[in-house]
Amino acid sequence: MPDTLVICPTTDEMDARLHAGLAPVFLRDLDDPATWLAANGQDIRYVLTDGHLGVPADIFAALPALSLISSYGVGYDAIDTDAATARGIPVTHTPGVLDAEVETTALLL
Repeated sequence: MPDTLVICPTTDEMDARLHAGLAPVFLRDLDDPATWLAANGQDIRYVLTDGHLGVPADIFAALPALSLISSYGVGYDAIDTDAATARGIPVTHTPGVLDAEVETTALLL
């Protein structure tokens, strides 16, 4: 039974790692996400997303057992952190991973 909802695009390597330790379901593979979430949302404990897509309010509401939102990348602008905090759900991200690249780009510009 799936325990992880993947909202954002992922690479093949990410997919392999997700399958190695979790039971992911990918939003991109669902023909009717609303119907699937109504039937299975109570089993989802984790969400993987990014700062652009976040967790849409209708999806967030359909996940009563959600215990972690993980955003890969530095941003989490599209994640309603107030709603997550109100439900006691930690939101993680990866600050600092692009610092050197941003510095290099700025110098080159």
